[in-house]
Amino acid sequence: MIILFLALFQAICAPPLREAVICQPEEINPYSEIIYAVTTIESSNGVNLYNAKEQAVGWFGIRPIRLEDYNKRTGQNITHEQCYDYEIGRKIFLYYASQVDYRDIKGICIAWNGASKENRYYAKIQAVLPDYKN
Repeated sequence: MIILFLALFQAICAPPLREAVICQPEEINPYSEIIYAVTTIESSNGVNLYNAKEQAVGWFGIRPIRLEDYNKRTGQNITHEQCYDYEIGRKIFLYYASQVDYRDIKGICIAWNGASKENRYYAKIQAVLPDYKN
């Protein structure tokens, strides 16, 4: 009886898994909300990629002085024309944003756009992100 039970039990068990299953995790981007806000303010999310008054280009409104500073700090040689590309602009923005804790939206605004007495840029970001609590 025991032999019959063991034989039956062996037949109903699942076969061993001989391969590993790797699932790609969902990307976590703590800067996604601020990126959305910055691109909304700077270029209307890609609608206006050039600001003649400030000579700012691309999704992130990169000015020549900002690009010069970035190239100097990183040893890169990115041209102003290349800043029209979303991924290049994002890379430059994240370089400055990552100098500050990702939860410090005001600090990111200052790192990206500079400090002003009125903090108008920060106010614009807050208007785009009304649910953000800082």
